[in-house]
Amino acid sequence: MKKQLSILLATVLSVLSACEKPLDQNIWCEVTFTAVLPDGSTFLLMEIDPLPDGNFLRNLNTRQDFELPLFVNGTGQVRVLKGMYYLAFDAEALFADGTRKRVRSSQYNSPEMSLRLLEDTAAVELRLTVF
Repeated sequence: MKKQLSILLATVLSVLSACEKPLDQNIWCEVTFTAVLPDGSTFLLMEIDPLPDGNFLRNLNTRQDFELPLFVNGTGQVRVLKGMYYLAFDAEALFADGTRKRVRSSQYNSPEMSLRLLEDTAAVELRLTVF
């Protein structure tokens, strides 16, 4: 009986000890996207409509979709699980003179051209096309 109690106590202490250890790595990546237009012009704001099926920031392994950021002065930030991602969207960019243009990002829309977000932070340049 004492031997069984000792084994049980050792098992419980081992489990409790394992639970107290901190996680060895962070599972999140803080991503800063910078959107670049072909002519080098800058915009004030770019809003991505989250509803169309063609707009996504999707983890390749889990198929989990993450919300695309609001871009202010050409940049947007988002926090995602580390991994490989598909990214594609159509959006409307607002320029300082009040004009609006439809833009698209499609450089990371296939497995062969997926976006690698494996570090704690990442800076990604998105080359937009105007349509």
